[in-house]
Amino acid sequence: MARRFEERVDAIRDAAQTPNSPGSRKELQRVLRGKQGYLISVAARALRNGGEDLTPLVLEAFGRLLEDPISRDPQCHGKLAIAQALYDQNHAGHDPFEAGVQHVQLEPVLGGRQDTAAGLRGLCLMALMVQMHPRAWVFAGAMLADPERAARLAALRAIDSGGRPDLAEPLLRLAYGVETDPEVAMDCLAGLLRIDPHANLPLARARIHGSDAERADVAILALGSARPEGALALLVETLEHTFDDNRRRTCATAIAMLRTDAAWQRLIEMILEAELPIAQASVEALGSFQDHPGLRERVVDAVADRREPELDASLERAFASP
Repeated sequence: MARRFEERVDAIRDAAQTPNSPGSRKELQRVLRGKQGYLISVAARALRNGGEDLTPLVLEAFGRLLEDPISRDPQCHGKLAIAQALYDQNHAGHDPFEAGVQHVQLEPVLGGRQDTAAGLRGLCLMALMVQMHPRAWVFAGAMLADPERAARLAALRAIDSGGRPDLAEPLLRLAYGVETDPEVAMDCLAGLLRIDPHANLPLARARIHGSDAERADVAILALGSARPEGALALLVETLEHTFDDNRRRTCATAIAMLRTDAAWQRLIEMILEAELPIAQASVEALGSFQDHPGLRERVVDAVADRREPELDASLERAFASP
């Protein structure tokens, strides 16, 4: 049985590669008129290979998979593939994306139920944002409160691409104030720092100097991700005034993430001059960028000048052999 199914999938995949041949067209039409989400997900690839005239059947299939979605399209394979194909083809219609951005699919799993439609919601939101749909920002605001982390991250990506800082900033401020997931909170703050570094840098500073260590680390990494003006000074200040080795490593990582020569030079200076734990953190942070021309040599030379076995060990761990 499994072998026959795999053969069927292979046949549909081949048909999607050549959707305009008579045999392929007939096979694709048959699949798209069916109710099996996974097979439809394979057939939908035809839109990328010159099968745009199959779009009406693809749209009908999308609507069909929204009916009794758990039995017809577990894991949202079909709906997600269709939404991706339509998005890639710059489909101008709103309807499938409006339906997808609001779709929740709670499937039974051991111990409860799991929503498998978070990726679909995020992709459809991005499509609506690209289309400048009149309610795209309403959907974005709602998705920032989505129970699924993946959907919230997708909402942040869509907001970042929306080109409306006047709408994005208040939404991100609200989300940042209540978000508990570290990665989502970091993306919220990074977005705010990209929109207006001067106005939002105090948010990062307040979190860094707050009592919640995890939130502080999130703010530090957001500075490295967003690279706003003033980030280097704040990160160096934080690094030099902390006695926590984990915080030192986080600060050094964020400084390296700025990817500027000034930031990397500051870390080189710390390798040469700072106390050993800070020098070690600086070496480890620069190790992530060892392929940058000339950086390895600068770090190796700085470590050699210190002549400290512990620092030599940090270099060996952080920098792979050339």
